Amino acid sequence: SSSSSSSDAASLYRGCAIVTYPGSKQDIDKLILLLNTGCTPPPSLGSQCKKRFAALEHMWAARDRLAGQGPHWYVHMIGVAASEQGRGVGRMLMRIICALADQDALPVHLEVSGSRNRAFFEQCGFRAMQTVDLSSDDSPTLKIHLMTRIPFPKNIELV
Repeated sequence: SSSSSSSDAASLYRGCAIVTYPGSKQDIDKLILLLNTGCTPPPSLGSQCKKRFAALEHMWAARDRLAGQGPHWYVHMIGVAASEQGRGVGRMLMRIICALADQDALPVHLEVSGSRNRAFFEQCGFRAMQTVDLSSDDSPTLKIHLMTRIPFPKNIELV
């Protein structure tokens, strides 16, 4: 049946990432743009939701300033199946992404929240360029770390 074949196919995937790079298809950029800037919260969600959107717009502006420094790769999302977490799948995905960006001699940008996520990406060679606080009256402040990994120079030989 089609449902068993789709669940069989899903079990083959251990992790995935959504990444854009210079010259990549713009469909993902359009989707991200729609999600990031093209929507406003419905009034029924209340004033706190509007404050969160305003905070997100501040974070997106900071990200755009960082990304505006030239061509780059951007990791929109990375995910690993719960059963595969802690087995190196995320690290392998990041190695592949970073190796491809290194071939283009371009930096990789992403944003994360949480100290565990920040530490993971620091171990992958990223560093926090800016931290933005997202807050509203009814929830704790969320720190978003805008992170960058500079390309590994091609002229250095590893021995």
